[in-house]
Amino acid sequence: MLGAILIVVSPAWRERVGWLVVIAAGVSLLFVQLAIGSGEVLQESVEDSVSSTEILKSHAHLGEALRPYAAVFFAAVLALMLYDRWRARRAAAGEPSAIASAAKGTWRDPVMATAAVIVLVSAVLSGIWVYRAGHSGAESVWRDTEVTGGESGEG
Repeated sequence: MLGAILIVVSPAWRERVGWLVVIAAGVSLLFVQLAIGSGEVLQESVEDSVSSTEILKSHAHLGEALRPYAAVFFAAVLALMLYDRWRARRAAAGEPSAIASAAKGTWRDPVMATAAVIVLVSAVLSGIWVYRAGHSGAESVWRDTEVTGGESGEG
């Protein structure tokens, strides 16, 4: 998410790390898909107790809900970078409209501004869903676990 923010707000950062953010977003999308697949296999192998089934269903639903957010995030970051590079190539070739477009920056160019907003919104939504799915997964593992035998801090 930090990389997405950096490439949206700073053309210099976009040039330095933009393609790395695209790669990271693509790898993240792949890992989301792998996690969903492995979760489905795990869910089939877990005992059918009532409490764990509901928690696992919730966790699985949250994980599957993450997929479209991660896909939109990847597509938006890729689109932002492709448009930015296309715009830069046209400006370097001396096209007056491209030079003017590049001089406007991110927020005054309607295409760049739209892509930037989609990148930021999808980054935040992806982050929220990663947190929610991760938290529900941790709950499913640790919910009924009692912690005993630890130090209480009393002397």
